[in-house]
Amino acid sequence: MISVYLATFSYKGIDLSKSATFNYQGTGGITWIYALVIMVLPFLIYVPLAKYVSPWVGLIAIGGLGLVGLLLQNFLVTWLTREFHKRKYLILAGFREI
Repeated sequence: MISVYLATFSYKGIDLSKSATFNYQGTGGITWIYALVIMVLPFLIYVPLAKYVSPWVGLIAIGGLGLVGLLLQNFLVTWLTREFHKRKYLILAGFREI
């Protein structure tokens, strides 16, 4: 869900007819920062809990967040849809620049 939310801020178009292999079209520095946040966030949750409490507590915390995400799925999809509709004209303008 985090990646979908962050994707609503990307206004760069991508030409889908080009090869997907090593195609970095539409990606910029902020896209790499988004990816870094998504990869590092679980470590920032797990490592302190595993170090100071127990590794099991860290795993339970990550699993608990996943369970909360599943339980709130309908709410989150509705919220993401509203966010997308707020930015849809900016996103469309980015795709017209191709």
